[in-house]
Amino acid sequence: MPAPSDSCQGPGQTRPGTVSTTGYLLFGVALSSVLSLIAALSSYPAVKSVYETVFGGTAHGIVAPEDLAVFAVGVSAAIVLTYGATALILVPFVFKGRQQARILTWVLCGLLLCCQGSSVAGVGISASSLGEANSDYFRVDAAEVTRQLRDSLPSWVHPVELGAGGLAVVLASVIIVLLALPSSNSFFRRQ
Repeated sequence: MPAPSDSCQGPGQTRPGTVSTTGYLLFGVALSSVLSLIAALSSYPAVKSVYETVFGGTAHGIVAPEDLAVFAVGVSAAIVLTYGATALILVPFVFKGRQQARILTWVLCGLLLCCQGSSVAGVGISASSLGEANSDYFRVDAAEVTRQLRDSLPSWVHPVELGAGGLAVVLASVIIVLLALPSSNSFFRRQ
């Protein structure tokens, strides 16, 4: 007789290992998001200092350097917090075999692959890319902003961001595959 936690929609139907593994991997996505959030929030003092130095005299009185720093770190934090919270919300619904949760999990993991995958590859949203994107407007050297950020950030921030991002990409890839397997298909079908 299956354990109560393994029961799902219908009597006698148990949750396959592919779905259980998917749920646990979604917890891993949430954990990687927490690591990325810690790194993003820890980088704020360094980002603020660099932005005050680099953008201080060029803000045209429209945007203060502190606001740019808050925006740069805030966007990164909001994105990883959204991924992590959504992954945690989806877990119980995936365990129960809800087709909508399966689709939303695919969407979440697809977005995570696109956004986080490009970030891990070196392009994504970070404090340095915000500096590069605004370098023409503020008439500053993007390479200088990137160099100062690299020198100012704590040495552990970049490896944690890269590791957490890489972990999230791998987990998302595995989740997509697991939810597409035949045993998962039969579990999510309505009886």
